[in-house]
Amino acid sequence: MRLLKRVKIKLEQGTLSVVKFCGLPILQYSVVNKVKKYYPQDVKVKKKHIDKDKPVVYLKVNRGDHLSLMCIQQWIDIVNQLGYDYYILSDKPELNRKILDKIQFHDLDIKFIKSCKNIFLRKIVRNIVVRYWRNATFAHLTTYYHAAKNNIQTLWNIDADDTMFLLDASKTADLLKMAEGYAAANSIENFSLDMHRSNIRGHHWSFGITYTVNPQKWLKIFSRNKSKSWQKKYLKWDKYFNLDWFMTYLKDTDFKDTIATFYCKNLYFAHCSNLYTSFLGLSVYHWIDNRLEYSVLKELFKSPEVDSCPIFKDIVAFDMNLQYEDYQKFYENNVINLEFLKSVYKKWANG
Repeated sequence: MRLLKRVKIKLEQGTLSVVKFCGLPILQYSVVNKVKKYYPQDVKVKKKHIDKDKPVVYLKVNRGDHLSLMCIQQWIDIVNQLGYDYYILSDKPELNRKILDKIQFHDLDIKFIKSCKNIFLRKIVRNIVVRYWRNATFAHLTTYYHAAKNNIQTLWNIDADDTMFLLDASKTADLLKMAEGYAAANSIENFSLDMHRSNIRGHHWSFGITYTVNPQKWLKIFSRNKSKSWQKKYLKWDKYFNLDWFMTYLKDTDFKDTIATFYCKNLYFAHCSNLYTSFLGLSVYHWIDNRLEYSVLKELFKSPEVDSCPIFKDIVAFDMNLQYEDYQKFYENNVINLEFLKSVYKKWANG
């Protein structure tokens, strides 16, 4: 381990550097608009006051490859547009350091938390998931547990390292607020993007991008389950049970109207390592004309059996009048410089 190390945090207007000796901060300074400012070694960044009337966003991360960092950056930008408080939920210190080094933040209120694995949550996990999904389930449950412990009544539970709306941050924030408004008007307490419900033909409800109300109530519901007998109902489709499947069971039994799924018409959305296109490593969803199309598969195979499916009948539809220009703007501003790409291709073509 290096005795002396500098962590440099990117900000919109500059940087904050923290010099650590044996892991302890000994010097901190910022450079904002070319002005350098030193802080006492024990400086504590003033935390934002958490507005209890606004959701808190939990960004769950477990990967730090290039594409994952792009996803994380977009979510940081979306949270900034929402104006909400947020926590980065990560169990890997080396990933935390990479995020601090690679991501551009909008302020210094950067908070990391780890998955909670106390006795209460262990009892919940014991009768719900198989071993493979234990860590992911602790991460999901930690968002409920942390929110309940801090009297947070509404939250977004986000898989932030493998999901990306192909829209700019402000439009994505508008969509999330639309979902919040619908949930409030219709007493929905777990409201998730259509990550899998359509492609598993309505047999499955899933996390990924989920708005939750009343986390304390749902922890109590989870804790009342004392056996794995509920799993028998779903052996036809899976045997690797996780919290998503238990939420499916709750929706199919006593909580049909309070657990729901949504999508947005003409929305493009990317999901890394999706079960439907695992051999490609990336799935692009497109909700269009009452169907969920998988754009990559559609282009490659042109086979209706695998490149699309009907949007399931109980999924809530939002319409933001999305146009081609919205996606063109996203790609030009966030993903790639088209003129640079053309110049590279020209150079290759000319040898």
